Amino acid sequence: MTGSTSATGGCSPRSAQKVQTHQHHTADRPVETLLSRLEGVRRTAPDRYIARCPAHDDCSPSLGIREADDGRVLLRCWAGCETATVLAAVGLEFVDLYPRDLNGRDFDSREPHRRPPRFRPAEVLELAVREATVCAVALSAVLAGEPFTAEDAERVVRAIETLFALKREVEYGL
Repeated sequence: MTGSTSATGGCSPRSAQKVQTHQHHTADRPVETLLSRLEGVRRTAPDRYIARCPAHDDCSPSLGIREADDGRVLLRCWAGCETATVLAAVGLEFVDLYPRDLNGRDFDSREPHRRPPRFRPAEVLELAVREATVCAVALSAVLAGEPFTAEDAERVVRAIETLFALKREVEYGL
């Protein structure tokens, strides 16, 4: 299982990641600002993306990003990283997740909103299958008598935590 790591010992060591200085709204849309600072970005549907989370050593994409109809950016790390931590890792703040109106003013968060859209079932299922695969590969390696490192154990624990987070998301909409 250790074949997925880089020569430096991790998937993307924090020392090698670029943390950009804070600049509000460097792109036309807040989602563009965020996506330009992430690695492994892949579009999964219109206005939906998945990327490697910059707040932890993410070998496979676990950060879900969605642009709401009103231009706000919704994001969630399925491994459990707090949004503030994810934003800090790329030099952004919460204000950067909101669009500016045509007069250049910041988005008024006191305005009533529709409930934020949730992730599509296909996205949840895709992540669940990927994390279950991590567990299956680990089990196969152990049963075959292959070495099981502390790094392997940490990844399996993250996979299990992600699966439980997905379960809570489906059950309670958290």
